[in-house]
Amino acid sequence: MDNKYITNLCIKTLPETIYFSDIFKILPYNFQYDFSIFVNKIDAIKAINDITYNIGSTISDLKTISQNSRDIDIIDRTKEETLELRKKIQTENQEVYYLNLIITFYSYNFNELVKFLSEFKSKLYSKGILSEITNFRHKDAYLSNLPIYLKKPKLLKDIVITTDALSNLFPFFKNNVMDINGIIIGKNNQNQICKLDIWDKKYENSNMCIFGSSGSGKSFFTKLFCIRNYIQGTCQIILDIEEEYISMCKSLRGQVMFDNSYYNIMQITYSDLEKQNYLKEKVNKIVSFLSIFRNIDKDYFYNKIMSLYNLYEITNERNSVLISNIGDKVILDEVIRDKKDFPSLTNLLSYIDDEKQYTILSDLIDNELKYLSQSTTIIENSNLYVINTKNIIMYPKLLQYILKNIVNQKQKHNTLVIIDEVWKYAKIEDILDEIFSLYKTIRKRNAAIMCITQDVNDFFEYKNGFYANSILNNCNFKVFFKLTYKESNMYIKFPQKVNLKLLDKGEGVLCINENYLKFKVEINAFEREIINENDSCNKK
Repeated sequence: MDNKYITNLCIKTLPETIYFSDIFKILPYNFQYDFSIFVNKIDAIKAINDITYNIGSTISDLKTISQNSRDIDIIDRTKEETLELRKKIQTENQEVYYLNLIITFYSYNFNELVKFLSEFKSKLYSKGILSEITNFRHKDAYLSNLPIYLKKPKLLKDIVITTDALSNLFPFFKNNVMDINGIIIGKNNQNQICKLDIWDKKYENSNMCIFGSSGSGKSFFTKLFCIRNYIQGTCQIILDIEEEYISMCKSLRGQVMFDNSYYNIMQITYSDLEKQNYLKEKVNKIVSFLSIFRNIDKDYFYNKIMSLYNLYEITNERNSVLISNIGDKVILDEVIRDKKDFPSLTNLLSYIDDEKQYTILSDLIDNELKYLSQSTTIIENSNLYVINTKNIIMYPKLLQYILKNIVNQKQKHNTLVIIDEVWKYAKIEDILDEIFSLYKTIRKRNAAIMCITQDVNDFFEYKNGFYANSILNNCNFKVFFKLTYKESNMYIKFPQKVNLKLLDKGEGVLCINENYLKFKVEINAFEREIINENDSCNKK
């Protein structure tokens, strides 16, 4: 496979007193290999019955094997281990487990692989460990070494061990995160894949912050994070003030808002129809929305908007916005009329006969509500939206409204709100208030927020660090790329071995509570084509 020869070695017997290091230290440093361990708890009574049977088999083997002294020693030792195992189960009340150990070796040279296996089996044998090479039918042995393999391999007879033996086998700590349903964030120092599932219930919340100096690879990582979440079906809403994500969004057939596209706030949606007096509530909602930006005559606008809907034959009857057939085809499910068949703010403007109110609405259409005043051109129900905030950052009230209502329509799904270059928004206190509020409340709406900025201290510049402490305390995941900082100014004290100043481009540190994982970002050809950039973050 891939020009490599692959073979698997199964451990058949394992002494109770063996330590993992006893196997690990004889593994070759010049060979590529994977080590898979499968452990399953079993019923103690069943284990005792199996052990009793095995003792009888061992005694029979002692009578029939060749008179090779080494073989006799191995079998005799196995008998002693088996008797000791039964004693521990019966007298010490230890729990019992089935164990499978599989080592997979890879080599470009077949003869070299065969020679090595013979030598390695002999080394195991000298330590009282019996092993066997699997044959071509043992597909599970190969599958067991894939990054995620959930099934127990159907290989050789299980090894029975107790709690003590299991603790001997696992006297080590692995610095990695491997969530089954997660997305790949990179590889650790041991070249092992790291997978993170921010939605896993074992985590306090799904919020994240990403920090890194310009050119450290943080934006590159964020785009990869978006692509991989998108493939898994996560709904994402990205606030893009530097227009960095528009190309990626179009490649993934997502929707760009506040660019050259429009969303009609007067369009009636399925969620609107769920309300009993839907049209009255819809009109009140529009009037309230307009009053956020200007001091309007609410009663006047209410009557005019209601009259305009009636002009389009839209009434409080739900059927007035539903269509029953298209051509000769009869529609059984509820289908709302086409987007172009709803009035817009531009239509409303031509219906306003009060000069003062006309001037107010005209000004809104030319400024804050420019992209909300015509028939909808974006595709709804997408899993990826990029909001081009460069065009609306000068309208704080509009941006504040978007942040406040951004996930209301996505409460039944995992929704990730991503705010890049957050320091540019933080200059406006009302916007910072909304970001702060999202970090505290968004979890209740099946959603999460992720902010990206250049410096940790960006959060501490406002209200003596009040926002910073609240945001970071409500953020379970923090990712750091290369930073130039003073130790005294860092709110997180990293272990001595973690130095953010010495990170290479594309290297990051993931912090989950007080746990730290250093990883290297990697990209594949498909992702590189979508991002349309060179893999610069992987080049030193």
